[in-house]
Amino acid sequence: MRNSIIQVFNNYGLFGKSVPGAFLLLGVVSFFPLDSLPLAEVDSLSFLNIAALLAILLIAGLTLGQGVHTIADNFEKAFLWFARLLRRFFNWLRVGLINRRNIDLSYSALRTEDDGLRNAAIEWIRRRYWGSYDSLASHRYLFGKWIQWNFAKENDHRWETHSKGPLFEEFAQCYKEKFDIEVQKQTPEDLVAQYTLLTSYLEGSSRTQYRHFQSIYSFCRSMWVVALALSFAYSVTIIDIPQVPDLIRHTPAIFTIAGSFRWIIPILPLLSAVVFFDAAGTYKRHFVEYLMASFIHCVYEDTDIEDASPQSRVDEFWGQ
Repeated sequence: MRNSIIQVFNNYGLFGKSVPGAFLLLGVVSFFPLDSLPLAEVDSLSFLNIAALLAILLIAGLTLGQGVHTIADNFEKAFLWFARLLRRFFNWLRVGLINRRNIDLSYSALRTEDDGLRNAAIEWIRRRYWGSYDSLASHRYLFGKWIQWNFAKENDHRWETHSKGPLFEEFAQCYKEKFDIEVQKQTPEDLVAQYTLLTSYLEGSSRTQYRHFQSIYSFCRSMWVVALALSFAYSVTIIDIPQVPDLIRHTPAIFTIAGSFRWIIPILPLLSAVVFFDAAGTYKRHFVEYLMASFIHCVYEDTDIEDASPQSRVDEFWGQ
């Protein structure tokens, strides 16, 4: 029974689509006039009525959520060019403003210099930049780019931050062993083309733990798209621009309820969009990590079976 409940909440159709769809539905309803909503009957609602209302909300949210998922996926593809432009801009900024001033951004320098506040700010900006890039890039492209980035010679200093590790070396070895392909020599586009080769191997071995993180980052992606859209809609509604005709001729219910605090209404979904945007990149990185780890484990298990030495390479990798 407990496992069944866990499987229900791990189901992306329920969790990843219904919740963003329901969130969008509630946002649309909030634009209705207050007197058109049956809020006066709230006191008479029973537990059964509330459960039925939630069920209807989830079902309607699932329908809308499928559309939100498609729009969010297209957002991700459309904004990939923006992510690349952002990366080029920060590379230009680093070369033009930082390297010319002889600022050392290595991990050891950040730890030893006296100006801790400045260095902490630089490190925070760098992390937010890479997080934004991860949030905008597709998971397939991020998979290929992350491997290329970690094996690039110009990024050898990242060993100091422990951003590299045995995971990439072991993955490259297993990839060579299983597919006779050296990932170090592949471009991100090559690895994107080989992505289905990797996932089909994992599916055949019933190693799908990485899909859990794919569901979570897809949920976060849909949520930040919905929250950003609602924030924009609330802002357009609350700001009186003479050149722009009023889209609605009444006061939305959410503004009536908020009263004098209506100015905070556009800010709340905007903050939510920022949080979910950052979380989408974080879980997308976890997805790539678990994808690589699952592949390593599968190759080790296959090798152990062929060598008739169960768990030997797996235990060796984990230091047991």
